[in-house]
Amino acid sequence: MNEICSIAEEPTQIQALYFGEDSSLEVDNEIVSAIKAYLENGPMAPVTWFAVYNPRNEIILRINSTYVFAVEYE
Repeated sequence: MNEICSIAEEPTQIQALYFGEDSSLEVDNEIVSAIKAYLENGPMAPVTWFAVYNPRNEIILRINSTYVFAVEYE
């Protein structure tokens, strides 16, 4: 059984983020090569963000986790 840990510490690669029933962002290796969770300091506690990378390993988008409905792993 897997232990629960912070999403930023999760060793499994993120495959997709879902924003609702009809909206998602998926790793496709053509435009999005990876999605990684990380923490930034918030006013009272750390806030989870997602960095979205292109195939050149450049961050093309950052998404605050409050907008994410679900996270899918590989």
